[in-house]
Order: sequence, then structure tokens, then C-alpha cells
Amino acid sequence: MRDNYELQITNYELIKNKKGFSLIEIIVVVAVMGFILTSITTVLVNSFKAKNRINWADKVEQNGAWILSEIRKNVINVPGDGIDFDSDNKSFITTIDGTTIQCDNDNGWIASESAYRATLSSDEVTVSGCENFITVTTSPSTNKVVNLKIGFSLSAGQVDGSPSDYVSKYFSSEIKIRN
Repeated sequence: MRDNYELQITNYELIKNKKGFSLIEIIVVVAVMGFILTSITTVLVNSFKAKNRINWADKVEQNGAWILSEIRKNVINVPGDGIDFDSDNKSFITTIDGTTIQCDNDNGWIASESAYRATLSSDEVTVSGCENFITVTTSPSTNKVVNLKIGFSLSAGQVDGSPSDYVSKYFSSEIKIRN
């Protein structure tokens, strides 16, 4: 009987000291690893999307500020009778040097034409909102331009993607004409 008891203890110790993992332990580890990898992937994808959105917003902001400053430089010293504008509110001409500044929805650019054609907007952004690119206020007594308002929208990103893949901003500036 004693030998039988020692045999049971030895068998119990063999089973107890057995190295390895049970099926349940492996399934739990695989599930936890899957959850961790899914979380890491989600964080990485969202950080790449945020980085792209910030880059697009920077491009839009830089282009818009530069376009407004170039238009301001072209207009600031022009007298009120030195600005001719078209009736469709998409372009105007400064008569001092013949510079034409035009907004084109169809081609998606804003351009300045004087001695050479220079596109003010870069290829990285798209221009829209040219319907009210220029709004002019004239003096009732002299019919000279006294105020010039410029407005346009710039956008960048993937238009056909989700709204988080696209950045758009409206830019406007009001320029008082020196008479």
C-alpha cells in the first residue's frame, strides 16, 4: 500500500512539474496580443491622418497669406481711378503697370499677369469661391474705387476621401485705396 501511495505522489509531482502551456493560456495570450496590436495600429493610422491634415492646413494657410500679401502689394499704392474691374467680380486690373489679377474656379488658381504670367496659388492647393473674388466700393461723387474686398477659398487634401482627409479655408481682406 505504501508503494502505491509513493507512486501516486510521484505521478502527481510529474504532472505538476510538467513544462508547457495549456490551450486556454495560449488563446488568452493570442487574444491579448491581438488587442494590443489593433490598438497600436489604430493609434498609428490616426497619427498619420492627423499629420497629413496638419500639413494640408499649413499649405492652405501659407498660400492664402501669400496670395493676400501679393494682391495687397499690387493694389496698395494704386489711386482709386487706377483700378478697373470686370462685372463678374473675378478679376481686376491696376492701370499703373497693367497688372491683371484673376481668380479662376475652372482651373483652380489665382494668377497675376503683368510682364509675365505668374500663378499666385501653388499646385498643392485648389482655389474656389471666385464668384465674389472682388467687391468694390466706389465714391458716389467721384466714381473712384475707395475700398476693395478680396475673398476666395483654398483647399488641399483628398476631396473624394472622408472629411478628415480634406482642409478648406476662406480668406478675405479689405484694402482701403489711397486717393
